[in-house]
Amino acid sequence: MPSFGIMTAPVHAGYDDIRRVWREADAIPEIEHAWLFDHLLPIAGDPGGPVFEG
Repeated sequence: MPSFGIMTAPVHAGYDDIRRVWREADAIPEIEHAWLFDHLLPIAGDPGGPVFEG
């Protein structure tokens, strides 16, 4: 059986926003995992903008 997950980009978003998305995804049985990418700088938008380290 395939495994499905989500990737949330931790750029230009606050911790509460990321947590909200993960909690909503947790309510969907087909989504088995969630993860962040590991870039240290934003890869889109303002390069000086906020980013959470993966």
